[in-house]
Amino acid sequence: MKRRNFVGVGGAILATAGLTTHVSSAVAQTASLTVLDTIDDLLNVGPQSISDNQYVIVKGFDEVGDNCGGVFYWSSETLTIELIGVAMNSHIEGSWHRHYEGAIHTRWVGIKPSKNRDVFDSEGIASVNLQRWNGLSNYCKQSIWEVISPDKTNIVENTIFLDSGVHDFTGGSLQVGQGVGVDGCGPGRSTLRFNTSSGVCVQVGDEGDTGTNTSLESSFDIIKNISIVHFSLASTGSETGISFDNTIRRSELYNVHVQGFNINVDVNAFGMDIRNCFIAGAYTRNLKIGPQANSMMVVGCRIDDQRKSNGGENVLVDNSGGARNILFLRCEIQRSQRVAFRVIGVASFAIRDCFFEGNNRSDGHHPDIWIEGPYVRNIVIDGCYFTGTGRFNGTTSRAINIRSNVSSNARFQISNNQQSSGAQGSFAAFIDVDANTAMQIVEFNNLHDAPNSIPGNVLVKTFS
Repeated sequence: MKRRNFVGVGGAILATAGLTTHVSSAVAQTASLTVLDTIDDLLNVGPQSISDNQYVIVKGFDEVGDNCGGVFYWSSETLTIELIGVAMNSHIEGSWHRHYEGAIHTRWVGIKPSKNRDVFDSEGIASVNLQRWNGLSNYCKQSIWEVISPDKTNIVENTIFLDSGVHDFTGGSLQVGQGVGVDGCGPGRSTLRFNTSSGVCVQVGDEGDTGTNTSLESSFDIIKNISIVHFSLASTGSETGISFDNTIRRSELYNVHVQGFNINVDVNAFGMDIRNCFIAGAYTRNLKIGPQANSMMVVGCRIDDQRKSNGGENVLVDNSGGARNILFLRCEIQRSQRVAFRVIGVASFAIRDCFFEGNNRSDGHHPDIWIEGPYVRNIVIDGCYFTGTGRFNGTTSRAINIRSNVSSNARFQISNNQQSSGAQGSFAAFIDVDANTAMQIVEFNNLHDAPNSIPGNVLVKTFS
């Protein structure tokens, strides 16, 4: 059902119509409108208390002026799926429905931003925010399922719109169910903030859900235009900022800022795209890609400032089960303490036109790109730029290191890459292949001062 969006207009209607400005849990009627204080007041009103065919204006969710009110109409229908603040059964008779179309705004269900950004949960509403968000997400998911055909292959999206401000959450994982999207006003303007030291803060998908919705083949969860941050911006706990599980398909993280968790982004979903994101300040790793992440692209992202000095990476692609078809394109991968980019057991993988700067900051031998594992088959590293700026003083690291346990029939194309001029002191080797590794390397148009270190049993084809 399409509903007209009167939210945000209600205040103007009240002012221009000259309506009563204070209602103490009672109904104030005019010739055309009924005005109530809160959602609780609305639920305790039936059709007999209002004029025929009239809209009801509610001035707040929990209290007048909390910016969570709106315009509602009454229906004789009794709902089986409710969402307080949007569609809810009256305590008297029938049900109340908010007038809107498009995405459901978080403030409509009473999710409120912090009034003090310097203090986590300054108003004591973080746990209530979490409960209301998860109710909203579940409502969106169920609403989607009602219109999906029996073959369960339709693509349907229902979007939550995160209003501006820093919204604090505590007490568990914030859920984004299958087929539910999240949109906002932009990174830095619409923010989800957490202060936990364990668990998953934002869980996308229905991991552990045994309901029928888990068989959805194309869920298209699109998370965009928001920030997801840890309050400290420098946690040393075991928490994950946002996780995409393997119950979802063809999802996207777009124009999102994630910062300050132990692991910022954890992906184990098929067909995932990450585009134009800023993923920074993780303790152990900024981006972790798991064994279910086939057919994935990471495009135009800055992945920066991995903080743990005795382990971890900026990017870990751990597809030891043999996943394939993963592409990194036009990304900046900077300031890891050790390895910038570690690839384990990916059958086919490409890193193209990426910029590596200031990695291996804590000791002397770790490479920018580390590749290992018996499932490795076809790897392309093309058009990348490697600079020694900010590296460990006296480093003996390499731009690209291929470990001894890769498959003997693995094929690498390493082409059109460049090491920054004069940076030989920062690299002991450009391409370094461990001893006893049997594979084929096709190398051409690479510009580097540091020499290659490749064993004689590796077939190397070089083109100018």
